[in-house]
Amino acid sequence: MNTILLCNSDTLAIPAALHLHHAGQLAAVVIPERSAAVLKNSFAQVMIPPEKIQVVSRQQLEATLTNLVTTTKADLLLTMTFPWKLPDGVLSLPTFGCINFHFGLLPVYQGADPVFWQLRNGEKEGGITVHIMTSHIDNGPVLHYAKLPLMPGETYGIHCERLGHAAVAAMQKVMNILQNNTGTATPQEETVPAYYKAPGFHERTIQWKQQSAAEVIQLVNACNPRYGGAITTFRNMQVNLLEAIPVEVNNPPEQVLPGTIVHADIVYGIIAACCDNKFIRINIVQMREGYLSGNKLSQMGWQTGERFI
Repeated sequence: MNTILLCNSDTLAIPAALHLHHAGQLAAVVIPERSAAVLKNSFAQVMIPPEKIQVVSRQQLEATLTNLVTTTKADLLLTMTFPWKLPDGVLSLPTFGCINFHFGLLPVYQGADPVFWQLRNGEKEGGITVHIMTSHIDNGPVLHYAKLPLMPGETYGIHCERLGHAAVAAMQKVMNILQNNTGTATPQEETVPAYYKAPGFHERTIQWKQQSAAEVIQLVNACNPRYGGAITTFRNMQVNLLEAIPVEVNNPPEQVLPGTIVHADIVYGIIAACCDNKFIRINIVQMREGYLSGNKLSQMGWQTGERFI
């Protein structure tokens, strides 16, 4: 099945691209021009031939895809994290249509970056929804669900690596369904869908007065590495938290404000209080000085009683 793959991610799309290439089924990889520098290098590193890579602008999307389907005789068009809605005129061009791999379980996590939102919201599982593309975003009939349990402490980067490999198995199943006409696409569940926008500065910032210890850790994991860590402020300087874990504190202080450092030394590093009277150990942060451990921060003079805000 000659396939065109549209993507805007190396981690999520490269395993599928490699599988198609080795099977002799990769007609082209289409990437947006805004991501071309990074993605062309990533695909080159895994030996995808440069002539297979097609850089496209939003203005030329319909013309480029129409020409590619015609010249490559593509049977199928797959999208994985592609940022633009496909023109209606493209949807019916390939023999087997246009199929989207949405890296969340629809209809609950429609919209941009479902991986972030599922981790941030503390879901027990993520996964992939493979659906037929229609004129409405993330709303077409479903061909396959691939559920993936979330491991304790799983970060955005770890989950994307797992999803990228799970997408290969899902792609094989869906291509078999399409080629052999052995399955039926089912409408998405008639629940109220939740549409999430790409997380902005506010959504990536720790709200010490409102978020529990578990919620802070969920946000930290959701921001690592895609967004450079969860944002907070210390000594009037932005600090990004990349790793934090829950800890028990013996004889914890009473009535301490959320975000306050309750312990700091070179053995246990930095421990901070949260609004639910639970505590987290901050293992890794990103600052102007670099990527630093909690132990290093204590050596730099971070002290008990100081506070993240």
